[in-house]
Amino acid sequence: MLGPATKIGGPLDIFLNVLLFVPLGFGLAEKLRERKMSRMAIFWMALATGAILSYAIEITQIYVPMRDSGWEDVFTNTTGSVVGFFLFELLGAPVIRLLSQCEAALRSCLTLRRIAVLLPLYFLSWFVISAALQTQTRLSNWYTDCLLLLGNEATGQNPWKGQVEQLQIADRAIPESGALHLSSGLTSPEVPSWRAQYDFKASSPFNDSNGFLPALSWTPSVPVPASTDALALNGKSWLTSSSSVAALVGDIQTSNQFALHIICSAAVPHIGTGQIISISRSPSFTDLTLKQEEANLVFWFRSPLSVKHATLAWYVPNVFTDSRPRNIVYSYDGANLSLYIDGKKSTRLYHLGPGAALARLLRRIRPSELEGYSDIYCLLVFFPAGIILGIAAERRTQSNATVILSLALYSVVPAFLFELILVRVSRRPFSLSNFLFSVLLVIAGFLWIRSDEELPAAVRVRQDT
Repeated sequence: MLGPATKIGGPLDIFLNVLLFVPLGFGLAEKLRERKMSRMAIFWMALATGAILSYAIEITQIYVPMRDSGWEDVFTNTTGSVVGFFLFELLGAPVIRLLSQCEAALRSCLTLRRIAVLLPLYFLSWFVISAALQTQTRLSNWYTDCLLLLGNEATGQNPWKGQVEQLQIADRAIPESGALHLSSGLTSPEVPSWRAQYDFKASSPFNDSNGFLPALSWTPSVPVPASTDALALNGKSWLTSSSSVAALVGDIQTSNQFALHIICSAAVPHIGTGQIISISRSPSFTDLTLKQEEANLVFWFRSPLSVKHATLAWYVPNVFTDSRPRNIVYSYDGANLSLYIDGKKSTRLYHLGPGAALARLLRRIRPSELEGYSDIYCLLVFFPAGIILGIAAERRTQSNATVILSLALYSVVPAFLFELILVRVSRRPFSLSNFLFSVLLVIAGFLWIRSDEELPAAVRVRQDT
C-alpha cells in the first residue's frame, strides 16, 4: 500500500521492510511478557523469530514467479522485529492500557439489542459503497463506433506478423469446462452461440458466417496470397471491418460479458510485437486489444477501472516461444477474466471487484495484486463485524444459544446479500467460495477478539510487577 508500483532499492524499501515486522516484535513481546519471561529472553526470541520467519519467506519467494530473494530483506525484517520489541518496552504499557479501556468501553455499551440496530446500518453502508465500486468494472464506457481489426490497430502503427486460423467472438462468458474443450480443439455443448465467426480459408473479403458483423477486408492493399490454409499477416497489410461493430459493442455492454476465441501463431516468436486483434478507432479510443510483445501475450479491455491504467493489461509470459499455433480463449463473466491456452487454464485469475476499485483510490494497482485486493476488501467489510459480535458476546448476561444464533445470523445473511449485490451489478455468476469466505471472516473476527479474554488481568499483573 505504501510502496511504488515496482520494488526498487533505497531508503524507502529499507523502511518498509523494517516496518513490516514491527507488529510481529511488538505482539510477540506482549504475549511473552504475559508469561513473565525476562526482557533478555524476549529480545532474543524476537530477534530469532523475525530472522527465521523472514528467511523462510525469502526461501519461498525463490519459487514464486515475479519475486526475488535477498539477504538484505532478512536483515531489515529482523531489525523490524527487534524494533517492535523495543517499542513495546517503551510504549507497551500505555498502548495496551488504552486498547483495554477502549475494549471495555465497547463491551459496556454493546448489547445484542444495540447490535441489532448497529450492524444492519454497518452492512448497509458497505453494501452501498460496494455497489458503487463494482460499477467501475462494468463495460459501460466502450465506444460503439470502433472498428474490428486483425493484425493491427486503427492507426496502423502496430502491425503484427503471424497467421490466424479462426476468430470467434461472443457476448457471453464461457463455462470453464466448455472453454477447456474449446481451447483443446474440441467441441462442447456448453459453449454459447457465437455472435461472430470468421473463416479465413476463403478469399477476401472475409465475411462473418453469422452475418452479424461487417466483412473484413485488406488494408491498405491486398497482399500476395500465401500458400497456406491460414490467414497470413505480413505486417504490411491487415484486415479491417468495413464499418463499425456497434451491434457487438452494444450486446457486450448489455450483458457485461464477452468471450474471444482465436487460433494464431507468431511469425516472429520471442522478439515479435504487434496487435493481433483490436477493437478501436485510435489509440485513445480502444475497447479491446490482444497483442504480442516478444514472447508475451498481452490482453487489455476498457472499463472505468482500467481506462486510466495501461498497467492493468494482463501479461502472460512465454506464450509465443515458437511458431506453433496457439489455441486461445478469453472469457469475462462481468468481474473475472479467465484465460485458456491449448487446453490449460491460466492459474492466475484476473479479478475486477470493489477491492480493486478501492485500491485504485489509494495507489497504482497491478494485475498481479487483483486477487489480493478482493481478499483485503472482504476482510475490511466482514472481520470488524465479527469483532463487534465478539465484544458483545463477552457480556455474561447473554446465553450461549443467543450468541451462536446471532453469530450465524450476522455472518450468513450479510455475506449472502453482499454476494447478491455484486452479482446484480457485475452480472457475474454467484460465487459460493466468496460467500463462504465472507462468512468465515465474520467468525474469525468473533474468535479473534475473544481469544484473549484475560487481557485486562494480564495488564494489571504487568503493572504490578
